[in-house]
Amino acid sequence: MAVYQADNAKWLEESIESITSQSYTDFLFIIVIDGPVPGSITQVLNTATMSDNRIVLAQNSHNMGLASSMNSAIDFGLAFEPSFFVRMDADDISEQ
Repeated sequence: MAVYQADNAKWLEESIESITSQSYTDFLFIIVIDGPVPGSITQVLNTATMSDNRIVLAQNSHNMGLASSMNSAIDFGLAFEPSFFVRMDADDISEQ
């Protein structure tokens, strides 16, 4: 997942919760912070990482765009040799 300054913090929180509450639990959740973000988003991300060790944050120094952010997440994630690689947006909700 990538997040950037225009994302809605409430929706982001709901999106993260929809992933972390899945019945399948053996995953790494990579969230790329694409450039500077407001404090409300930072707070949601910090709370999520403190409560769930499956969440890993990466930070771009400036807004690079969704494609570049996802490519960097893929490059990082492939080092773990996953069976699956799933992508979602900061305003998506995953059903159980």
